Amino acid sequence: MMSIESVETIADEYNLEADVELLNAVIDRTQTAEIRVSVRNTGPKRGISVVGGATCDLFDRDAARSDDPPGLWLFRSDRSRELDRKPGRWVQDYPQDRVRGFNGYGCGLKVYSPGETVAHDYEIWDDYRVDGYLLPGTYRWQEEIEIGEEFSEDEAYSYDDVDATVSWGFSISMEKEK
Repeated sequence: MMSIESVETIADEYNLEADVELLNAVIDRTQTAEIRVSVRNTGPKRGISVVGGATCDLFDRDAARSDDPPGLWLFRSDRSRELDRKPGRWVQDYPQDRVRGFNGYGCGLKVYSPGETVAHDYEIWDDYRVDGYLLPGTYRWQEEIEIGEEFSEDEAYSYDDVDATVSWGFSISMEKEK
């Protein structure tokens, strides 16, 4: 059983809101817990590094691993069914010593309009590289969000246009069913 333990707030000066919502708290043989992470621009039209679309998101690649402690992994719900998993378990069917590799694509800043929100749904899986399986405890994710300057219609964004970087995170608790 999963629950949201804590969600950091972002200082008002950044004109940015981020939140986590628990969509499904139950993990059993047929389903796993699921969360929605959303980021909303409350400022002017500008670039933000939380990118929508098929490949880039806030907890992409290595950022999907729980930071403290390691042991859980976030998989985008719209991509997780492509993964091989151990029968009846929410862990990839790989040996623990298998090195992770990721596609070599880049993710830049996405132009956000005032009030625009980008949300991604994530399934919570066990991290095959860590001993144990879905161990009870509180797990934390932390990631940096880059914010670009106000958008100019005649220019494309690059990482040189980043005005600020904000660290944001959340924690979830997992307990065994009684």
